[in-house]
Amino acid sequence: MEPSRRAALAASVAIVVLAMFPALVAPMASAASKPQCAVTRPYDNATVSGKLRITGTADMATDPIIRVQLRIDGGSLLIANGTTSWYFDMDTRLLSNGPHTVEAKSFDGTQYSDPAGVTFTVRNTASPAPESEPPYYLVVFVVIIVAGVAVAGWRMMATGGGKT
Repeated sequence: MEPSRRAALAASVAIVVLAMFPALVAPMASAASKPQCAVTRPYDNATVSGKLRITGTADMATDPIIRVQLRIDGGSLLIANGTTSWYFDMDTRLLSNGPHTVEAKSFDGTQYSDPAGVTFTVRNTASPAPESEPPYYLVVFVVIIVAGVAVAGWRMMATGGGKT
């Protein structure tokens, strides 16, 4: 093969490789540009009770974070408030006492982050039973009965015991 043809072939191959270069490296670049997500509260293995604010952070790779989703114990997806700094308020009294997990992931409109999660333990104590008091309507009812019997007795005494 003559040198000018060899140079033309090499130039053609170089142009094809350069044209395909973005497509060849795109999968590597997109994998590196996934958003990130972290749960900052509760701490892993924390014991919680009552009202709980779950908090976290989400970092964008190339596109801004548009949503953070979480789930408790693998349940339904819940939407957190905020994006790069997010929170979700919950009442742990709706959960059973014992271990639970929260898992969160951020979304940038194109990709989800890898899930981030923590395990926590719920320990709620039962509230003490109220002291036993008779219901208000029962007290009123008894007062009315006693007053009625007293009035009836007073009238009977006033009329001479019912003799005519």
